Amino acid sequence: MVEVAPEVPGTDERPLHVHDQVGEFIFLLEGSGNLHCDDGLIAAEAGQAVYIPPGERHKIVPSGSEPLRLLCVFATGDIAAGTRE
Repeated sequence: MVEVAPEVPGTDERPLHVHDQVGEFIFLLEGSGNLHCDDGLIAAEAGQAVYIPPGERHKIVPSGSEPLRLLCVFATGDIAAGTRE
């Protein structure tokens, strides 16, 4: 489970990141947000799921002032080894 806080104006934005060898399923549990990826911008809200294929640069940010609560699922035991900005 991951909680993503809204980006604060005037601070550096979180960069896009990529998982080279494994895809990611993101289930939005609470809130609404925008998924930024190589293919464009996707709006998503609680109850929806998105799939990010391996090698796709991405990030998700809240669309309002409330944080997002996500369940992120990877088919690997060590996601850090294949993740880079």
